[in-house]
Amino acid sequence: LLGALLNRVRRGRIPMTTRWSAAGSMALGTAAVLLAGWPGAGEGQAPPEGAGPVAATWPSSPALASGRKEPAGEHAGARAAGAALRSFVLPGWGQRVLGTRRRMWLFAAVEGASWLVWGERRRQGFRARDRYRDFAWERARLHLTERREADFEYYETLTKWTRSGAFDADPAAPGVQPERDPLAYNGAIWARAVALFLGSQPASEGSPGYESARAYYLQHAYGDAFLWDWRGDPSGPERLAEMIEESDTRFRQATTALGIVLANHVVAAVDAYLTGADAPTPSLRLTPRPTPLGMGISVSFHFSMGGMM
Repeated sequence: LLGALLNRVRRGRIPMTTRWSAAGSMALGTAAVLLAGWPGAGEGQAPPEGAGPVAATWPSSPALASGRKEPAGEHAGARAAGAALRSFVLPGWGQRVLGTRRRMWLFAAVEGASWLVWGERRRQGFRARDRYRDFAWERARLHLTERREADFEYYETLTKWTRSGAFDADPAAPGVQPERDPLAYNGAIWARAVALFLGSQPASEGSPGYESARAYYLQHAYGDAFLWDWRGDPSGPERLAEMIEESDTRFRQATTALGIVLANHVVAAVDAYLTGADAPTPSLRLTPRPTPLGMGISVSFHFSMGGMM
């Protein structure tokens, strides 16, 4: 997970202003939970006999629930699998059963914070989308019909073309007469249709090639409800592109937070299984140390038994 996020940062897919956003911080927290050896009394061990509410309310096995001693290793696999399943469904649940309270709260905190980030970023994304749609309607679009919204590709097209041109270049003539100016978007669509279906042949209306080209034009050109013209606002396309990028960034951050939620479920399940099975679990240590360029961090790994953590 850390590697995937660092690759996105290195390739510029996560903007500089948001590389250390709340969603990114949650990703680091999730990975730290998996590798950290959070010490605590009794972590990784089954609740002792007669432990009160924990043993009675959250039994890790029928033997513990009844107060009988569980034979060593007899139910360890089932106990670990049950804890892992609980933590996969709800991060921290399996840790609660196993008595590893500190990691329980850490997984629960990552889960809650990630969902909060997801919801907040999605709301901001939709608000930013409404803003750039309003901007395009007010500054570029020709109000020939009532307002209608198009897909995302349409607004991206508005950032690349100064004007759409007409849809029907001669409304008085029967049928649709394509826009012929290749500097307009619809005109460029007609030029492409001519190249595809007519080539060097004359574009005589009524011929099979012409009608095929016109059918292509009708399918790909924008109609009267979506025509635009930026010539009155030369900086408009650039501003619209910035607003679209702002919305995209918020939606990408929401997607990242959702990925952290999934990773948190998987990490919590693996942690619960290793702890329940008393298997060696990895631990990560970060130690500050001086370097010629300033302060650095020394990273070291070690393994310890889940019952001793």
